[in-house]
Amino acid sequence: MIYRSCWVAGALLLATVAVHAAPRTVVTFEDISPNELADGYGRLAGWSGLGGFGIGDRDMGGNGLKVFYGERGTLTFLDAPVRVLGTFYRSYVPDLNEPAFAAVELWYGGQQVASISDPRSVTGLTWLSSAYLGPVDAIHFNGGIEGFAIDDLTYERLEVSTVPETASALLLAAGLTLLACRRLRAARRAT
Repeated sequence: MIYRSCWVAGALLLATVAVHAAPRTVVTFEDISPNELADGYGRLAGWSGLGGFGIGDRDMGGNGLKVFYGERGTLTFLDAPVRVLGTFYRSYVPDLNEPAFAAVELWYGGQQVASISDPRSVTGLTWLSSAYLGPVDAIHFNGGIEGFAIDDLTYERLEVSTVPETASALLLAAGLTLLACRRLRAARRAT
């Protein structure tokens, strides 16, 4: 009976661990005119370093009426670290005789942590989903011979805390409870 009670107590402690969902940010370019694009838009820095002509009417694909057109470069997240969920993307005039290149590169702490290959879409923007769930502080875009277009860049801020949270304490308590249950079980077997 004590053994079953320990398992129930451990399960209840684990069930109380709260899951914190970070708010998502979607950079749509719908709420800004081409002349207003500056560092800080979408909580990102480095827009002018991407080259190209910036925001324009979308010609195909995307989720809205405007997209960003660039050549290549890196954006830095002002609220880093973040988790990048994906973006609509299209490279213009990719060299189809060459292997697919890394269209989007995710960076953290000065090191590349993931990349997403160019989908080589000729009909419009394609959603590129990120399978990497770790922290990111910068995103690098590569384009074809005539650049790239993006729309609906989607990310969520990761909460980083140096103080242990309640969930961590509950997880520790659950582990200690399970260890105590094993000791009780071992003690009962020894007698």
